[in-house]
Amino acid sequence: MIARCTPLCFAATAALSLGLAGCMTGPDYTRPETDLPAAWHTALEGGVAETPVSALPWWQQFNDPVLNDLIARAEQENRDLKIARARVREARAARGVVAADRLPGIGASGSYRYQQDPDRSIDAGGTPLSAGV
Repeated sequence: MIARCTPLCFAATAALSLGLAGCMTGPDYTRPETDLPAAWHTALEGGVAETPVSALPWWQQFNDPVLNDLIARAEQENRDLKIARARVREARAARGVVAADRLPGIGASGSYRYQQDPDRSIDAGGTPLSAGV
C-alpha cells in the first residue's frame, strides 16, 4: 500500500526543500578575502588603563563632594545591599561547615561496668563515655 501525502505533508516537504535550497552556495563559491587586524586593540595611549571601569570608583572623576557623600550614604543605608552582604556571609559560613565534613575527624569511646560479686551477678550499671573532635 502506498501512503498518500496530505496537504500538511506536502507543505512541510516544500518548506524543507526551499529552506535547504536557500543554504546552497553553488559549485563555484570562493571565500572572500578579508583584511583583519593583527590584534583587537591598538597600543594603550595616555589616559587609558587596563583596569576595567567597573572596578574603579568612576564617580570620583567628577570631583564632586556632594556626589561622593551621596554614594557613601547610599552604600551605608541601602538595606538591599546589607541583605545581599549578609547572604554572602551566610553562604560562606555554610560553605565552611560543608567543607569541614571533608576533613579527618578523631573520635573515642569507652565504658565501664562495676560488679561487686561475680557469683551473684549483680549489675551495678555501666556508664558509656564518648568524646570526639
